[in-house]
Amino acid sequence: MSSKKTDSKAIWLIVASLVALIAVIVSLNSASLFKEESKASKVSLGDQANQAYKITVYYFPPKKDAAKALTFFFKEHGYNVDMQLAMSVDALKGSEKSPSHIFFNRSEMDKAMKIKKLIEEVIGSPVNAYRFHEEQTDPSMMMVFTEYEA
Repeated sequence: MSSKKTDSKAIWLIVASLVALIAVIVSLNSASLFKEESKASKVSLGDQANQAYKITVYYFPPKKDAAKALTFFFKEHGYNVDMQLAMSVDALKGSEKSPSHIFFNRSEMDKAMKIKKLIEEVIGSPVNAYRFHEEQTDPSMMMVFTEYEA
């Protein structure tokens, strides 16, 4: 009879150990096993500081749709953006056949490169980047869509 009690205790010990092991595994993986339903949230690239950062998008007529798309994209993410015809600025008339490009402030290089990457993702083509000779606040950045096709 003593042998049966020992075997019974051993079986209960094994069962209890397995239950404890399963409980530990379940608790460690509970996040993936019991996913809570989450609501989709709006992607937020911008913040309050982006409202003070003004981007002017200049375009030549063949790129009007791309300029509209980019303007919409940045407005949706909190940036202060406006769109203007490039021919209205004498300094831009000569850039009509050059690659599309941005101008940015030297002090904002990190932010400008992040925005440049977003622009390239939105329009699907590379954009050159140049620094303003003098710091600018109106606009803080210029995007020039040209007629050039790579």
